[in-house]
Amino acid sequence: MTFQAARLPSSSGATISALRLTTASTSRRKPGEISATCAASAAGSTPGADPQLGHLDSVVGLVWRSVVLWMLLLALLTLANLIG
Repeated sequence: MTFQAARLPSSSGATISALRLTTASTSRRKPGEISATCAASAAGSTPGADPQLGHLDSVVGLVWRSVVLWMLLLALLTLANLIG
């Protein structure tokens, strides 16, 4: 636990603080640079492909469609509850 997380009274505050510190430390890295922990955990894995902007478009499309599907399901369940 970090010093900042230890000062916070609640566990959710500690989580937020830890995430903030992690985000700050990863944003200071250069592209292609990885931490020692990440390198140690990925020692036995394959390198994989570099991320591409087209992949982000695909993921956003999938998330958007799933949100629309869940909203449609919720609307149908609400309608069924009102009718039945």
